[in-house]
Amino acid sequence: MLQTTGENLRAGRIGSVADVRGAGQLLAAPSPEVKALKAGLETFLHQHVYRHYLVMRMARKGQRLLRELFDEFCRHPEELPTRYQERARQGDLEQTVCDYLAGMTDRYARRNISGYSSHLRICRMN
Repeated sequence: MLQTTGENLRAGRIGSVADVRGAGQLLAAPSPEVKALKAGLETFLHQHVYRHYLVMRMARKGQRLLRELFDEFCRHPEELPTRYQERARQGDLEQTVCDYLAGMTDRYARRNISGYSSHLRICRMN
């Protein structure tokens, strides 16, 4: 990256901040070889890690968990913490529930799910 960036600076005759701003192109960049390696790594990761069946299974369980929690809190906003109940009364219930869920970690949601409501039919995330 340093070598390619240096070459770009010399080729563009960059000598000042104004030159950088007026360059019209990205000056700090990896070499074509590094770009090719990065592309290969990204392809590998998508095929063998991000789209691995176990990762996809966990993602679907997480989506179901969030869907169930969202529906439950919208049906029973009194189960939200006090400050979120107040926000829900003042405005958009659905946005308030989204904000509350967004602040949860996966671990928090899984550990505390049984305390939210007796109505939940959540899949257990083992």
